[in-house]
Amino acid sequence: MALLGAADIIDRSWEVVRRNLGRFLPIVGIFLVPSIAGTVAFEMLRGQNLGLGQWHEMVLAAAVYLPLVVLSILQTIALTRAVAAGITGEPVPPLGALLAAALPLAIPVFLASLALGILLLAGLVVLVVPMIIMAVWFAFILQAIVLDRASWISAFGMSKSLVTGRFGPVFWRLVAPYVFWLLVTWVLTALVVFLLNGAAGSFTVRLAADAPLWLTIAAGIATDAVGALMAPFFLAVTTLLYLNLKAESGPRA
Repeated sequence: MALLGAADIIDRSWEVVRRNLGRFLPIVGIFLVPSIAGTVAFEMLRGQNLGLGQWHEMVLAAAVYLPLVVLSILQTIALTRAVAAGITGEPVPPLGALLAAALPLAIPVFLASLALGILLLAGLVVLVVPMIIMAVWFAFILQAIVLDRASWISAFGMSKSLVTGRFGPVFWRLVAPYVFWLLVTWVLTALVVFLLNGAAGSFTVRLAADAPLWLTIAAGIATDAVGALMAPFFLAVTTLLYLNLKAESGPRA
């Protein structure tokens, strides 16, 4: 089986999300609803002029957003399984089943993400090139853990084995679709902020530092919503390519 082209991955990721949007939305809501509530609470507290210093604001932000990290991990795992089912044509499991399956994988995914973050940071400190290489090598650790139940350590080797010998083609098939969907995300976010600013009397795509509280909250909610709704597209890109690479030649140890 030949590798999908970058344009094919973009097209198929759109089709997967379009066909299964109704099934993906409840999973997206796991993170989106609490995220919106956290954004509103944080901005309202900041808007009360409580005289909080920078460190106190950081503690407040951590108290609000750290629980969202846990929800984000569970959402990502559940959404990865749902996207994979949509790609292969299998029925998307119900939300309860997806969350039950996600719970035991939360810690391995967290550890793998933490380790990857450290590796990428180290690569960035040395040179940008090592960071890019490792980002491509280990682009599929999430799929290896969630779809093939690899341990968080062996997921790195499994991901790298799929890339070895075809770094260039994989790099292009990751970067081009990601850039495309990033541009879509940016355009949608900018459009919403532009319209919100227009409602406040100034049609611009940037939120002013002295924007009223309602506008800051509305822009935060809109940004959260766009980001959450675009998440399935990005996961579809990596999951499509992961399954395609496995079908093309199978993981190589």
